[in-house]
Amino acid sequence: MKDYILKLVISLNIKESIIECLAECGIDISRDNYVDEIDSVTYVSCLVELEQKFEIVFPDEYLAENFFEEIDKLVSIIEALVQDKDKG
Repeated sequence: MKDYILKLVISLNIKESIIECLAECGIDISRDNYVDEIDSVTYVSCLVELEQKFEIVFPDEYLAENFFEEIDKLVSIIEALVQDKDKG
């Protein structure tokens, strides 16, 4: 149970940090946690910001698609990348 709670807290912290970063990049998030349409320059700028904030590198497959559409999907991706970074 403790592991589940810890994972939930970490996930909420990551989500809060992502939302903060997106807002700093000028990206609006709807009430249902979806991102409004963004242009390619904003997309790439925000990718760089997120990489710096979480000290991760997005694999090339994420550069070709807009995975910002749904915040929860973005949280899952960043959580996985952070975990992989911490393991290696």
